[in-house]
Amino acid sequence: MKNNFKKPLNWFRLDNAAKIFPPTSHGSNTGVFRLSCELDEEADAEVLQTALDDVITQYPHMGMILRRGVFWYYLEQTVSKIKVEPETYPPCASLYDGSRSCLLRVTYWRNKINIDVFHVLADGSGAIKFFQSLIQRYLTIKHNDIEVDENGLSSTIYSRA
Repeated sequence: MKNNFKKPLNWFRLDNAAKIFPPTSHGSNTGVFRLSCELDEEADAEVLQTALDDVITQYPHMGMILRRGVFWYYLEQTVSKIKVEPETYPPCASLYDGSRSCLLRVTYWRNKINIDVFHVLADGSGAIKFFQSLIQRYLTIKHNDIEVDENGLSSTIYSRA
């Protein structure tokens, strides 16, 4: 006899810092931040979607949804696929709109690629790592004849001399 039970989805508790954002995010205080990358050419939506599909497997927590429990919020794995879309929302527009909302938005406009991240998913450095991996994968697919440094794309170091 065939087992008709589905494998349970993974879930994770929010860390102490992340617990602040769900109940306080409303109106202009969305708890969302944006990272952007300007390219020397038009962004290619199909290549960006392929890059996102590849990279999200390395960072599965970036594709989770926020659920509300009896006493607390928690993150739950989702089977929904994050879709790359043209930029239509203002920067840092609200992402959390109920328990099935994706907490990551990947958009493009002309030569810009953006990610909007609900702060529950990642802090700035975690989102930067994800974004660097996304851009690195995008460039590798788009220009398969280039080599990208595995330690990251580029960085600017400011010193107080």
